[in-house]
Amino acid sequence: MEVLYYKSQGMPHQEIGILCQVHSRATLARYFRQYQEGGLYRLRQLKFRKPESVLALYRAEIEAAITEKPPATLKEARYRIAEVTGVHRSLTAVHRFLQKKLVVLNSE
Repeated sequence: MEVLYYKSQGMPHQEIGILCQVHSRATLARYFRQYQEGGLYRLRQLKFRKPESVLALYRAEIEAAITEKPPATLKEARYRIAEVTGVHRSLTAVHRFLQKKLVVLNSE
């Protein structure tokens, strides 16, 4: 927003970059372009990329395998997921996936 203010005051881009600690001309240009495309609303949008787990591709298969015979431990769950999908993940990654992605375990 500060960048736009200085731009509206007719300040040169180099000075705007120094004052706002934006050291890339491409970043300044992106801010101006976003403002032109959609005003302040567009400028306020943050679009961070959230990588999706490879296990999410096999959600249905994992859910079916776990529903059929629930694993007693996290290690067993990791082993069975690797067996079904061929994807090997750490205990932490398997635990996180099971907590966030599988409705079966959360509804019990």
